[in-house]
Amino acid sequence: MGPSRPIGCLPQVRPDHRRQLARCLWSRRVFNRPGLAEHTFYSSFAIQNQQDWTWAASTTDGRALQTGSGSGRIAAAWYSPSSFSFDVNFVDGNSHQLAVYALDWDSAGRAATVQILDASSQAVLDTEALSGFGSGVYLVWNISGHVIINVIQSTGPNAVIGGVFFGGSSAIASAATLLRTDAVTQGNWHGAYGAEGYAIANDSQNLPAYASFAVQSQTSWTWAASTSDLRGLQTGDGSGRLAAAWYNSPVLNLDVNITDSNTHQLALYAVDWDNSGRTETIQILDGTTAAVLDTQTLSNFPGGAYLVWNISGHIRINVTQSAGPNPVVSGVFFGGSSAISSTAAFLRFDSTTEGNWHGSYGADGYSVANDSQSVPSYASFAVQSQSNYTWVQNTGDPRAPQTGGGTGGIAATW
Repeated sequence: MGPSRPIGCLPQVRPDHRRQLARCLWSRRVFNRPGLAEHTFYSSFAIQNQQDWTWAASTTDGRALQTGSGSGRIAAAWYSPSSFSFDVNFVDGNSHQLAVYALDWDSAGRAATVQILDASSQAVLDTEALSGFGSGVYLVWNISGHVIINVIQSTGPNAVIGGVFFGGSSAIASAATLLRTDAVTQGNWHGAYGAEGYAIANDSQNLPAYASFAVQSQTSWTWAASTSDLRGLQTGDGSGRLAAAWYNSPVLNLDVNITDSNTHQLALYAVDWDNSGRTETIQILDGTTAAVLDTQTLSNFPGGAYLVWNISGHIRINVTQSAGPNPVVSGVFFGGSSAISSTAAFLRFDSTTEGNWHGSYGADGYSVANDSQSVPSYASFAVQSQSNYTWVQNTGDPRAPQTGGGTGGIAATW
């Protein structure tokens, strides 16, 4: 490989390469010597102090990275005889998966240290040792915020990285985690479940945009089209109750597909309305592989019971008769309570920033006593039962909060 040449030798790269790298902070695409790879809108990405080398522009060797178009493979790398860096800034406030691929293609005994730093404070967030990677290896992190990834040569001619990848598999992983069994709420699902959508046997359904739902090979039954019995599910419009179910013997199948790559709460309600001694096994399977993700047994449920999971991806729910005449399910509910739960977790006590809140606090909004406020769209804010007082209208004392406009400081209080 070119990096094995004397350090003073420059690799052969396209003359516009440096300019494209410099521009990639603002570009939708990131230039990579193997070609142009899609760049995400939630991040910026730049490579610093690197050189570029291609061992094989086209190869069938499985160690070489597939090209961006997937039409072939290329063995190439960014490299440095000492160190180079990736500057990665996730600007949406979320955590994202990031993977880097390293390959010691010519088995030159390379080893490197990969270090992730906070871009602002230079605090070391993680350090990994990279060695013995003649077959290729990915290092994978969840990352948020603005970071610098330093790739530092340890042994061998240089440090090399072949590619950087944002996000995980394009396939949505199927998963199911049981949260709880609820035998208290009974049919009173409004306000407790289904904030995002629902499907009720012999009534109505209103599915969320992120999901599809189907009951397969079922028969439907209604015990009571209208009832005041609290075990009966509230109708979709909340105007009454009914006692109904989907059933099939020996197995009732439900198909649920979560299409947005996120995890969502799903609750299933079943009631042995006529107290027929039903017991049913509820098994959640991967919709593609049929791998079993979770199994629960529901028995003694004439009072009605919810099983509540967090699920993702494409799943099948098999409800199998264990005892009684048949397995039954009365409704399926997407999302939790429509009420937003209140929480508060203390982070820190800060006595050093003083009034210099610009750049430290209030990125989304603020309210400064006797000055101004700019409240974000996701919040409302009110001061109640207060009086207002201003000690100094305009001061350079750092204890005084900066004004909203940042033009000075005001010493005031509610």
